[in-house]
Amino acid sequence: MGPGSPTEFWRRVDKALSYYENELSPTAWCGVFINRAGIWVVLRGLILLVALKAVFCIEAWAWKPFLALLAVALLLDILLVHTSQAARLTRKPKHFLRSLILSLSSYFEIAVVFAVLYGLVAYQFNPPLGARRALYFSFVTIATLGYGDIVPHSDGWTAQLFVIAEIAIGLYFVAIVIARFVAWGSSKRTPRRWRR
Repeated sequence: MGPGSPTEFWRRVDKALSYYENELSPTAWCGVFINRAGIWVVLRGLILLVALKAVFCIEAWAWKPFLALLAVALLLDILLVHTSQAARLTRKPKHFLRSLILSLSSYFEIAVVFAVLYGLVAYQFNPPLGARRALYFSFVTIATLGYGDIVPHSDGWTAQLFVIAEIAIGLYFVAIVIARFVAWGSSKRTPRRWRR
């Protein structure tokens, strides 16, 4: 295995993800200061809900790119932390139910991130979106239901790009969470009667 081998590449990716999760992520900061990383998940959700309300209440366009960057940064944090945890599938959580609840909270926060992004291009939808409709459309989209009552205009390519990204990221996140819980469930000791 040389320095350019695929194994070495993935080892470096795993190391970088682990470094982000343990040193750079706000999840790690909250774990240091408050000793509860779950506090960050709740705080992140509140920040996203405030950003969603601000997108529709603030008339000045100068703030809207900041809100978009904030939402995308929080989305990247969610994805990097959960990808890092999925890369080490053998690590068992301290509290299984807590891990499940925090993962589901993160999944819902992804929908709120996209609701914020949809709010930035609300005029590209038929009918135009308000805060509640953006949140509704985002949850319908991430769940891949697609009722068809709200659709992007045919020339609203930004909105269409956001919809595609939300579906892809939502499916990726579900795959990560399922892989984590299947690995945790299957890593329990095998009963003696099944051993050879």
